[in-house]
Amino acid sequence: MSRRDITDASAEKESRRETALVVTFSVVLALVLRTWALHRRGVVDFDECYYYLLGRNLMSGHYTLNGLPHTAFPPLYPALVGAASLVTSSIRAATSAVSALAGGLLPLPVYFLARDVFGRRAAAFAAFAAAALPVLFFVAASGVAYSMRMYFGSEPLYITLLACGVTFIWLSWRRGRLSHAALGGSFFGLASLVRSEGPVIFAFLFVWLAAALLVSARFSRWRRLAIALLAAGAMLAVFSPFLIHVRAQSGRWSLGAKLVNNARIRDTLHSWVVENDSGPFMRRHYALNDDADWMADSYWGVSPRHRETADGGMISGGLQLVLTPDWRWAPRFAAAFFTGPVAILPWYGWAVVALGLFFGPWNARRLAWWGLVGAVFAAMFLLAVSLYVLPRHELPLGALLAVSLGKGLEGAGRLSERAVAWLAPGGEAFRRIACAAPAVVVLCFFVEAGVSLNVAGNLYAGGDVSRREQSRDRAAAESLRAMLPGSPTLMVHSPWTAIWAGAEWRVLPNGAGDRLVHYAKARGMDYALLAPWHRALNDNFDALRPYLAEHIDIGGGYYLFDFTQGQPPGDNGAADQPDLRH
Repeated sequence: MSRRDITDASAEKESRRETALVVTFSVVLALVLRTWALHRRGVVDFDECYYYLLGRNLMSGHYTLNGLPHTAFPPLYPALVGAASLVTSSIRAATSAVSALAGGLLPLPVYFLARDVFGRRAAAFAAFAAAALPVLFFVAASGVAYSMRMYFGSEPLYITLLACGVTFIWLSWRRGRLSHAALGGSFFGLASLVRSEGPVIFAFLFVWLAAALLVSARFSRWRRLAIALLAAGAMLAVFSPFLIHVRAQSGRWSLGAKLVNNARIRDTLHSWVVENDSGPFMRRHYALNDDADWMADSYWGVSPRHRETADGGMISGGLQLVLTPDWRWAPRFAAAFFTGPVAILPWYGWAVVALGLFFGPWNARRLAWWGLVGAVFAAMFLLAVSLYVLPRHELPLGALLAVSLGKGLEGAGRLSERAVAWLAPGGEAFRRIACAAPAVVVLCFFVEAGVSLNVAGNLYAGGDVSRREQSRDRAAAESLRAMLPGSPTLMVHSPWTAIWAGAEWRVLPNGAGDRLVHYAKARGMDYALLAPWHRALNDNFDALRPYLAEHIDIGGGYYLFDFTQGQPPGDNGAADQPDLRH
């Protein structure tokens, strides 16, 4: 072996060692920050409980929620949470472990994507940015309006899988390898098994890939066609089991019940997100059908009634949402890039991205990169104005912007190095210090995240409403666990209460008392647990009075109703019953 070969091999070995060090450090850093964030939150949310229940049921062989086959949430994240639930009985530990680990792996695809787009040095900064960007792990306290929180549930896994898909889609265009195309499509299929908007983003990226391959002359026509078809085929193959499941349960082809749910609740979201008034949403989302025997929305499970009608999640429902966008969300989408408890990027982050735009020569690779970012941006915008649920559809852009941040941070380092060299010629030590200038920006991310998380933690410690309510719910659940026999079905608004009580959860609808009784009887419910605030949303609670089994006086108080008997339970006179009308 020649001396040159030995030198090249040594340089390659050193390069690999540096890559391993950078990637390992950024992954560990990302995992620590996300674990810290989840620890500071201290409460569980509704969707987390749904994922937990779905995962636990899936482990027993049934993908069900609310006692019915489920088609709204794709199964990958619930499956992982279900596997975690075999190790821990804690809802928060099971969901947080999966979310923290998935989010902690995000610097991996970001590093390799940035290295191919902008080089090794920029890739190191990009990996650190992906680990430290507050928007990619921040969890606002529930004292902050719900419309301005980042919900930490399936998003971390979705964003990481999406970043992996983008990386291999990019590499398939750059290197022409069919394996990269297959991996890119497969990762997008996995991302779509986490969140159902994944196919929308893939559709835009597929258009970008097809256009980029069309203008590229580096590969033969047949290889370019094979790359495009293989990417699309792999995505469809991985995602198709869920499509088949939806078809089997609902009797029609669609992306699941989430589309129908979005169409039903979209008009109520503006008052919730903008005006912080959740009343219209609660009434629409938790509504019973006309006969009060099933939930109106197949989001809560595909009932026989949903299979008989067209309300099981038809493709036309999704097309209707896309063709009738709600442009009120366009300003909210734009605002998410610079306002809220945490923006997509802080103002100094945008300055660094701008620096990366102008640092270094423009070539076909850089033009293609910003074309790819533009395709993802267009997909996010379509999701925001068509399928808007909460301001989180734009979060995957944070991972791509981390790549561009890496280039900007590299540019900042080189500019500062040149400035110091001009001001202090021969000052090698000063130039080395100047090379670390980008670390100051990354440090700012840490400081901003730390301050935000400290504020969130202080809100919780200071008596946050959600923390107090969940403490009360746990106390009520412990009382119920001692009172209720076996594993009964329990109709209650908060699913965590049923889980803690060892009961099978059933959704508590919004409706008059007589309709609730009819629903409970039609569905074979055993018990219902109502808090006093439900009276503000429901009428005719006197219809529930005969089934009153126990008044659990914890905090604001709960009412337990027993539907297991054919006749009203006990011989309790009306004088002994609490007044449910006030």
